[in-house]
Amino acid sequence: MLNFLRNLRKNEMKSGRYIKYAIGEIFLVMIGILLALAINNWNEKRKVKDIELILIKNIIEDLKADSVHFRESLNELGPQLQLLDSLITDAIDEGRTINHHAIGLLRYASDFQPIAQRNHVESVSSIEDVTIRKNLQKYFITENDTRDRFMEYEEIVFAKIRPYLSKVGMHNLKALYLDDNEIVEQLLNYSVLKQQLDNINFQQLLFEHRLKTEAFKIGLKSSMNENQALRAFLSESID
Repeated sequence: MLNFLRNLRKNEMKSGRYIKYAIGEIFLVMIGILLALAINNWNEKRKVKDIELILIKNIIEDLKADSVHFRESLNELGPQLQLLDSLITDAIDEGRTINHHAIGLLRYASDFQPIAQRNHVESVSSIEDVTIRKNLQKYFITENDTRDRFMEYEEIVFAKIRPYLSKVGMHNLKALYLDDNEIVEQLLNYSVLKQQLDNINFQQLLFEHRLKTEAFKIGLKSSMNENQALRAFLSESID
């Protein structure tokens, strides 16, 4: 009987050790799994950050290109506004002389084709950094406002000014065969232009053209300022 009890106790002790070993093994396996998951999550976050870093660098490069484009368009708007002011002033005061060297700009429209938003607008929504994402979205809103102004400006030139010039016979056919540096000066017939300055319909077109061009210029300046500020912010955020 004593031997039986001793053997039973030994078996119980062995079973206890096995249970402890089993629990220890399970514990180690669980720790291994958790560590693996943690490392995997860290790697995934690192990949996301690397992808975002590349995205932001690409956005900065596109913003730089847009800035150059904005400046070129803004520089073009200056002479256009000067011509419109000259024409409107001449319509009011016949004693004023029109700048012959720029009358072809009346049918010219500057461009507004930024690439940053077009290339990255969908990717921006996936950026995890809330501040960066909101700043980019805010910039795109400003750019959309400038695009709306541009479309109104472009419409007045393409849909109203150009058809009117053709209708009254203001285009100078000879200008098609001149050198590039002479086309702007002689693209329109000066004598016809002078006559049309007394036409109320033409005056109203000039009025609308002046307003739309100035509005586009203001929006373009705003986009340029926002572009510069955003590039500085993004560059600082990735340093």
